[in-house]
Amino acid sequence: MIKGVLLQEMGVGVRGPGERFEVFVEQHYGELLRYALVLTGDRGDAEDVVHDALLKLVKHVSRADIEHERAYARQVLFRVFLARRDRGRRERLVPDAGADVQARG
Repeated sequence: MIKGVLLQEMGVGVRGPGERFEVFVEQHYGELLRYALVLTGDRGDAEDVVHDALLKLVKHVSRADIEHERAYARQVLFRVFLARRDRGRRERLVPDAGADVQARG
């Protein structure tokens, strides 16, 4: 179900240039989700990471120079995971200006 929604959201149809990508998603979605689950430790976060990675991958579906699609997809997924993790850390490190004003209040 999730795979179908992702493919619709990405505008990938059964025919046309997206067919290669659709086949890739059908074959490797479970593997990517398991990898993301190991990285995140949470199914919801893992699904978000896979979704974001697939959105990035669909832009490169027509590139013929990608020989090792699975490895490339895992690399993109890992980079998406790192970016999300780092963004979360930055958000926690930035003090809330409103809280500081209320504390002084």
